[in-house]
Amino acid sequence: MGLKFKSETSKRIYAYMLKRGKPLRLSDVKRDLNLGSSALVKHHIDNLMSQGLVEKVGDGLYVAKPPSGYVKIWRFVLPYKVLLGSLLISSLPVELSLYSLSGTALLLYSMMVSMLSGAILFYDGYKSYEELTSFDNQSDEEQREDGS
Repeated sequence: MGLKFKSETSKRIYAYMLKRGKPLRLSDVKRDLNLGSSALVKHHIDNLMSQGLVEKVGDGLYVAKPPSGYVKIWRFVLPYKVLLGSLLISSLPVELSLYSLSGTALLLYSMMVSMLSGAILFYDGYKSYEELTSFDNQSDEEQREDGS
């Protein structure tokens, strides 16, 4: 994923906004993250907007967007690779039933390609997801340290 942040505060704000998943006001971010001033929050949100990670969606409302290569489904942010790998792996029962009917080597080859491709995509996507969630967990830990 390789997200680059100009500061730890920008990182905390992005993780918080992404986790909340809904439009937020600067005052909400300031209050919930115990930040000093609205001007500070605005500065960091402007930086995140310049990176394409946050967008303004209304009068004073901002929302975090998933990083490039990710898709948001309900409240989950998942790598595209996980979805593609899942699709390939889920096609295996259909291919298996077709193979049992016809028994052709081409279907056996197709099953092997689907299984291997799906497993590789799923694994690579899972690693990307771990990177995103570890980034989110680090932000939670930093917030707890700041609050104690």
